[in-house]
Amino acid sequence: MKKNYILLIAFLITSLTNAQIFITELADPADNTDCRFIELYNSGNASIDLGANNYKIQRFVNDDTTPDITVSLTGSIAAKGFFVIGLAEFNACYGLEPNMIVASNASLFSNGDDKLLLIDGTDSAIDLFGDIGTEGVDTCDDFRDGRAERNANITFGNSGSWMEANWNVSGIGTPTGCTSYTNAEVSTTDMIFDPGAWVGAPVPTNTFVSFVSTSASISEDSGSVDVCISITNPDANTATTVNLNLNGSSSSTNGADYTAISFPVTITFPAGSSANQCITVNITDDTDPETDETMIVNLQNASGGNSAEVGSSSQFTLTILANDLAVNPGDIIITEIFQNPQIVSDSDGEWFEVYNTTSEAIDMDGWGLDDHNSSSIIESARGTTIVPAGGYIVLVKNTDSSTNGGIPIADYDFDDGNFLLSNSNGQIILRSGTIVIDKVAWEGGDGNDGFPVPNGASMQLATDKFDSVSNDIGSNWALATTAYGDGDLGTPGTENNFTLSILKNTIEGFAMYPNPVNNGVFSIKTSLGKSKLVQIYDALGKQVFNQSVENKEEINISNLNAGVYIVRVQEEDKTATNKLIIN
Repeated sequence: MKKNYILLIAFLITSLTNAQIFITELADPADNTDCRFIELYNSGNASIDLGANNYKIQRFVNDDTTPDITVSLTGSIAAKGFFVIGLAEFNACYGLEPNMIVASNASLFSNGDDKLLLIDGTDSAIDLFGDIGTEGVDTCDDFRDGRAERNANITFGNSGSWMEANWNVSGIGTPTGCTSYTNAEVSTTDMIFDPGAWVGAPVPTNTFVSFVSTSASISEDSGSVDVCISITNPDANTATTVNLNLNGSSSSTNGADYTAISFPVTITFPAGSSANQCITVNITDDTDPETDETMIVNLQNASGGNSAEVGSSSQFTLTILANDLAVNPGDIIITEIFQNPQIVSDSDGEWFEVYNTTSEAIDMDGWGLDDHNSSSIIESARGTTIVPAGGYIVLVKNTDSSTNGGIPIADYDFDDGNFLLSNSNGQIILRSGTIVIDKVAWEGGDGNDGFPVPNGASMQLATDKFDSVSNDIGSNWALATTAYGDGDLGTPGTENNFTLSILKNTIEGFAMYPNPVNNGVFSIKTSLGKSKLVQIYDALGKQVFNQSVENKEEINISNLNAGVYIVRVQEEDKTATNKLIIN
């Protein structure tokens, strides 16, 4: 049974005579569903911001009386102008850009037997195509594999009351009793689709200037792109001019991301000329890692011609596609610092380690490397600058293992006479362009800032604190206990083998010796010198020792296998944890 939906629509009507936006063309090309579109026309004398006024299109499928989808419109429709809604592939189909792109075929467009309702911000019906509540196959609104175009005598929307006599429809249906229906499959190659034009639109007498297309994209390394403006109805005797102005919402920088342009640019169409006028934008290919950027320009202040005006395509957006790897703070982090060697001099044995937290290799070539007083540039000519995904590289003062203390991995030589690793009041800053990727700063060299005081051992970041925020905190670092090369302690280029749980000792004067253990016994001493509970856990977290001992008492662990253990000590109300290595 046909639903009485028209009465419901009529109840919502607020103004019949003000409904000046209406549907003029619907397309369901037989050869390519990517070329579907909806065309609206504004017969009024003022442009309307569809987004600000909350205009929407609803789709009704089959014989449903409630919409299956509602799509909000964005953008403006000019007076006596068109608004075309299409897919991303629209330009490939018709050679021009739609006014609004929707994400997928299923999001809005009809396959020819659905109904489309245009409503405004009050949910009042503005215009309707199709008979809601009826199955659309083999009816007068069946434009499957075809096209529907509004009659030329229509000047405003039907306010939700479908009238098939106001449409010329082509499709594969076989309806009867229709005023104008052609049983024919229509393809884009048949050249009858004309988005942005309509037989009922009045022939303009004024001169209009508009962008040929409203957007374009270009890679940063592609050289240049032409931005073109077209003219409609030029005056045979009077030239037409229009200003091209830079929109303040552009994210690119004039003179940096493209060759400087002195805005506003005056575009001139000679009298009687209908040829497009273009400006060339020359793109600058820099080496800065960055995201895509936009240059947005507007047409303004048209003059001359035959009462020249700016047309509906008054804004153009050029997207400059970045071709350099964009990196973010924390993609590379500093995980180990060796600023005070003992086996060799500082000028030979200093190094630091960085880690790639991402799933893609990152090249640090060209990055800045700063300390407190000076800056350097990381250059691939000085060694390895590519940090593998989830991997390390080690930056060293001296790459010669015979004089640098036997550093086992020396990827990059940072000794350019500028960058230094200070024992106290030091810092390391990694920069990609102006973006600080990571920074670690330590002060005083007395441990008051929470950072350990190194002397022949590196500062290591806890493995459960591998991020660019946590490594700013001194208490997340501890001294290395694993020897390398000639005898200094550190793990350059390999994983730090402890977590935060073994870093913070709250017992004053806590010391555990010898460590590593070679003869099966060790001792613990504290400033308080009281008896203490000692618990030892293996690498799997299993408790393997639990005993109360006195200060400096030898603790026999000869029954434990060689390996790495965690020791937890409780003395009165204080606790401490530390790593214990048994050889």
